[in-house]
Amino acid sequence: MICFGFGQVDAELSVYYQALRDGSRIEDAIRTRKRAIRRYLRHCQEIAGDRRILIKGLNTIALRNTGSLRTMIRNNLAPALGIAERDLADWLDQSGVTLALHGRINGEIAKALRQAAERMGLAYFDLRAATGIRRRSGLSRREFCGRSRDVHLRNLSKIENAVLLRSVGCGQGGCLQSEGRPG
Repeated sequence: MICFGFGQVDAELSVYYQALRDGSRIEDAIRTRKRAIRRYLRHCQEIAGDRRILIKGLNTIALRNTGSLRTMIRNNLAPALGIAERDLADWLDQSGVTLALHGRINGEIAKALRQAAERMGLAYFDLRAATGIRRRSGLSRREFCGRSRDVHLRNLSKIENAVLLRSVGCGQGGCLQSEGRPG
């Protein structure tokens, strides 16, 4: 079995990158990113060949405020696109980029990825229920957040292992092989 992870850069930063590069609205870039998911999953299938595939969905966002989000976007996209940081900061203001919008982008793309994987018959898991804030789409609970500008979730190994084992048919009775027999 091969596990393919769809990361934050694939989902979130690429939305801003595309909107800036193409001069499009963020909403249009979100739709384009969601349409590309099936192509990504088909590519995963090609790479895997005859092996089973497990798709790991997006993590929730570990950033805690809009200022940290905007700093992360500026640090990554200004050099990638050759844009002055001040111009990028102005674009972020004009486009209404906030942590709430970022969380919505994360949630929409995560949902589209899960739905596409299910429609294609691919095993899927994510950590959203374990790490996310129920009423704030895409955002992580504080115990999974590091420093204010750290984009990585922390304290995940036990959660990842438990969720991963459940998603591939492992539990207290052992793991199930593809034929449903204990392995």
